[in-house]
Amino acid sequence: MKFLHFLITILLLVVTSCDEKPPFIEEEENLPVKCCTCLEDQGISDKYIYPYKKEELKQFDDYMEKLEVCQIPEDSLKNMCTIGLVDTYYDFPLLFHEIFSTSSVKMGLKRLEATFNGFRELVSRIDMPEKLISNYNDAYPSNLESISDPIEIGVLQFQINFKEITMGYDSICEKFTSEQRRSVIEFGLKILDGKRKYKHNEFSIRCTLFLIGNMLLKEKYQPLIDSIENNNIEPLLNGLLIHATTTFVIEDYAKSYLVQTSNN
Repeated sequence: MKFLHFLITILLLVVTSCDEKPPFIEEEENLPVKCCTCLEDQGISDKYIYPYKKEELKQFDDYMEKLEVCQIPEDSLKNMCTIGLVDTYYDFPLLFHEIFSTSSVKMGLKRLEATFNGFRELVSRIDMPEKLISNYNDAYPSNLESISDPIEIGVLQFQINFKEITMGYDSICEKFTSEQRRSVIEFGLKILDGKRKYKHNEFSIRCTLFLIGNMLLKEKYQPLIDSIENNNIEPLLNGLLIHATTTFVIEDYAKSYLVQTSNN
């Protein structure tokens, strides 16, 4: 009778809906297999917790040693859900330093891809685009409206900027489908309106234009490509966000692109 009860329990676990499944639902070679969809549906992130926070890394004099202690163990890296990997990437203690170590954020991200195994893994994930899009869609500037602490506001603004800089990186946006790029461009325009409404600084505005412009380039949108030299937007598209000119011609081309592709 006990054995029959055990079999019924197992069958119920197999047929229950994903919301009711525990995070680990199967076994392979006697090891639990993670159900990433179940975790995501429950709002759980299996992100990696770094052994050192940014301020604690000051105890290491050598920068290469700082990089070494922030690498993700390979067994954790390969077993991590992509949504958890996205969170892990944005939590990387040296993210700001790596991205802004050169004058171009594209060059900084290229350096990061070479130095941080978490970013390399993220770039290689097949479902990376949809998870980055989902993460970006939670970034609307109106979320700052109820916050009064200027430091917290600054942190949240930078989080939006990092998301846009990351998705505008060539190794990332080239893996988006045309439909995914269109959705990013459309939402990016909404973000741009929100940033203006809530008075984000020019650097923040450029981050959104950088994202939208590079998505248009990957779409091979010829009107934008033909105008790059005449409109002096190449520095911004190349990631020179600190010194580039803020030009809204990219916004105009994005709107034209959306109209032209609306019936496709």
